[in-house]
Amino acid sequence: MKTKPNGWVPIRKDAIYCSAACGGGCTWNAFRGAQKQAEALCKKLGHGFKPKVWENLGWYWTADSASMGITIWKVDGGFFAQVHNGNYFRHKTAVGAILAAREHAEDTAFKINQALCNLRKFQPPKAKKKKP
Repeated sequence: MKTKPNGWVPIRKDAIYCSAACGGGCTWNAFRGAQKQAEALCKKLGHGFKPKVWENLGWYWTADSASMGITIWKVDGGFFAQVHNGNYFRHKTAVGAILAAREHAEDTAFKINQALCNLRKFQPPKAKKKKP
């Protein structure tokens, strides 16, 4: 577990599981629910996805893949995929969001490759030889 700043370590007291820094009265059941949702999505997606759960006036979760450079989370009516370069893609399913991100990456790579091919055609002018 990564080190948390002082005051952000949740403490369980009966049904409450919340840190002093949060103070939102977060519950153990909400924490376990977030864990289970994150773990279930990671299992479904495979490919090295890892669950991430955190607290900030409630419990939140994502499924992260460092190797693919993408983070997935549930929103009303679907999922967001955030590529670690900052682009976001929304779809009704997690897999659809990942495929939208992949399609965008493929399109971007194609355009970059086209530009590279065109740049390779450039030949710098030959330097004029100096007369002795």
